[in-house]
Amino acid sequence: MQTHAHFLSQKLSEKSYEIQVLTYRFEDIENDRFYPFPVLRILSRLSFWNNISIIKKAAFDFNPDLIYSSTVFYGILEKELKIPVICRSVGNDVLRPWISYPFKWGKKILNLKLIEKKIYRLSKKLNHPEWVENFFIKSRFEVMRQSALNASHILANSHYTASLLEKIGVLKENIQTLPGGVDYKQFKNPYLNNSQRIKDLRIKLKIPENRLIFLTPCRMVKKKGVDFALNTAKKLKKILPQVFFLFLGDGKYQDQYIKKSLHLSLSDTVCFTGRIPFEKLNEYYWASDFLFFPSREEIHPKTGLKDVETMGRVLCEANAASLPVISSRTGGTPSIIEHGINGLLFEPENFDDFYTQLKRFLDSPQEKETMTKEGILRAKNFFDWDFIVQHHEKVFLSLIEK
Repeated sequence: MQTHAHFLSQKLSEKSYEIQVLTYRFEDIENDRFYPFPVLRILSRLSFWNNISIIKKAAFDFNPDLIYSSTVFYGILEKELKIPVICRSVGNDVLRPWISYPFKWGKKILNLKLIEKKIYRLSKKLNHPEWVENFFIKSRFEVMRQSALNASHILANSHYTASLLEKIGVLKENIQTLPGGVDYKQFKNPYLNNSQRIKDLRIKLKIPENRLIFLTPCRMVKKKGVDFALNTAKKLKKILPQVFFLFLGDGKYQDQYIKKSLHLSLSDTVCFTGRIPFEKLNEYYWASDFLFFPSREEIHPKTGLKDVETMGRVLCEANAASLPVISSRTGGTPSIIEHGINGLLFEPENFDDFYTQLKRFLDSPQEKETMTKEGILRAKNFFDWDFIVQHHEKVFLSLIEK
């Protein structure tokens, strides 16, 4: 279950809401037994319209007051069931609608587990090629658009995402911007101003003790700007020899980036850890000096599909962890980081601008501390799951009362 769905359902359950979660087959089945509510893995990754039929039957049996969808794809259920549907949009569901098969004919065949499993494994083996996304793109986009238009309400994760929804015709009054989503208590830094404990933590995590650590937690995909980060490391170490870049995460381009780092002679300056379990991420934030988030807009040269950072949850985590943020100004990142207030923004792929912002932090420890404190306040008061859930509750009640 994705991070947002996991925390939202847990928090609502704690507040005694009666919940039933419908999600995709084949993943995390073992962990489902720990949830205090039913998690039904009955949806297909391929057969969208068969999923609509499945959800309609489940809704008939469960009789909910409203339906919450983690994407805009299921807004069409409002028209089908006459039940309020609230959708969350992370922007990429609009930019790159991943409705694998958008047609009604053949929906039952594609719902067969054996067929789905074979196609999914083949896609995984091919490393999820981007050209596949171009199949049926016009039909997929239209299904997405109609679904978004039918939803009662859409919660967008950034102003950027809200603008995408308006462009496809969703009424402004049906959209609310709600960025954030972090467990503040999990990321709250217990090592602030304690250099010895930070040193001990670095030893534990096998991070160089006396280096200036730039942390980049991300998937190894093009939009994250890891190649720019490596070029930045090469240039920056000539100015500040003590810098060290730490990349957390895996993905389809990980091997390519590791090779690039070796080609740039950065073996003593960068480290790729691979995927780190979510519950252990906080220690890497606490052990670092800066969060470096070099994301950029990426447009596929053949398909023309756009990929961009629509919010950046790691920015919320960094604020909660008291880690100074230097992020690119792209997509939805300004909805989390207000330049000069709770972090600094630079123009994407612009080393000079990045270095200007870094110098601002290095030359003014007081300003860095002020921004860090503001980041803590925003993480605690606006990005934390408790605030996110309270906002959801207000929307739920307003729709039910209608």
